[in-house]
Amino acid sequence: MQSTVRIEMTSILSTVSNGTPAVLDMDPFSIPCLEDPFSLQHAVRETDTVVWLKPYGIYAVGRHAEAKDVLSDHTRFTTTAGVGLADIRDPNAWRVKNPLLEVDPPEHSQIRSALMKIMSPIVIRRWKSMFEEEAELLVSRLLEKGTFDGLTDLAETFVTTVFPRTVGITIDREKVIQFGDLNFNANGPQNELYWRAFEKVEPLLPWFDDAFKREGMTPGGIGAQIYDAEEAGIFPKGTAVGLVRVLFRGGFDTTISGIAFALQQLAAHPRWWNWLREDWRRAGAVFDEALRHQSPAQVMFRTTVPEGATIGSHSLEGDKKIAVFIGAANRDPRRWDKPEIFDPTRDVSGAHLAFGVGAHACLGLLIAKFEAEAVLGAFARRVNTLEPDGKPKYRLVNTLRTLSSLPLRVTAP
Repeated sequence: MQSTVRIEMTSILSTVSNGTPAVLDMDPFSIPCLEDPFSLQHAVRETDTVVWLKPYGIYAVGRHAEAKDVLSDHTRFTTTAGVGLADIRDPNAWRVKNPLLEVDPPEHSQIRSALMKIMSPIVIRRWKSMFEEEAELLVSRLLEKGTFDGLTDLAETFVTTVFPRTVGITIDREKVIQFGDLNFNANGPQNELYWRAFEKVEPLLPWFDDAFKREGMTPGGIGAQIYDAEEAGIFPKGTAVGLVRVLFRGGFDTTISGIAFALQQLAAHPRWWNWLREDWRRAGAVFDEALRHQSPAQVMFRTTVPEGATIGSHSLEGDKKIAVFIGAANRDPRRWDKPEIFDPTRDVSGAHLAFGVGAHACLGLLIAKFEAEAVLGAFARRVNTLEPDGKPKYRLVNTLRTLSSLPLRVTAP
């Protein structure tokens, strides 16, 4: 706690006056802040309802109520300038618009509605048995090994096995993970982390482009149906490839991280591991609390509309980026008691912001939940003891909180 107080005292350049937000001189994408995101989250959240981040010339919010408000009110905070730090409206913008995430209602509503017909809850529930079968097979293999990496051997292996089948696409696991790092680094600044990730995937760009074309889709899969809908005029011409990409990308990194974080907490706290073993149907609650507690998607961006916006007593300039710190909001003591403690008995489903909120809430959240429930439930049914087998390590990514390794040890009953 001492380090948090020290950082706040040296980084708050001005206090609130005349409705002007306090100025905070902290770089959320610096290595120290990524290694210890909780000090940054505390400073953003506790300084004021909204702050001005001096290093990037943007606003930021970290309290649950304000974060939810910014994410859900497109009449004041638009996505059309991009959900990352860069303003994609700039003619010299270095990335193209996402056809689902970076449009506002009513255009967004029309696209989302059409996608929901393809990905209806009835369709998604048909995949549950496949998820459960694959989870049982994977857990059996890991039980034979006894020790394994909970991130690479379990979370990554499981999600990269089952999710591509739902989309109807063939992927290379290692390539997909590397593109995930680039995607979440690209939502932040073009710093060293971004360029390092870009250099890794640059030789793979032709593969990435080809993987999402019509000919790469499995007949009858979600991807193929999206292309069919474009040909039928349901989606704007030329957007199918972007829709498949966003659906595909959104189904990996945060789900993998959330499952790994759940395993990390269960291994570290025998009380909660035994609680889950008593009733494996509690797996969904464990997953939701892990998402709240660690928040894989750490920050998302909106932009104030041209006429400006208000947050509380603060008037914000128009056409300015505003960072919404999901991780900070999900640990807001105004919303939850002792939020720094992992407690799967607390009711967080539909309240934490890890899946987003409002019109732009995660389209695949039901898929993610079914995947997590399948693999965590299989673990609770099949595994006797779950313990750490070493210290977990984190991978530093601009806007993603994720592990790089999670050594675990298990025994069968």
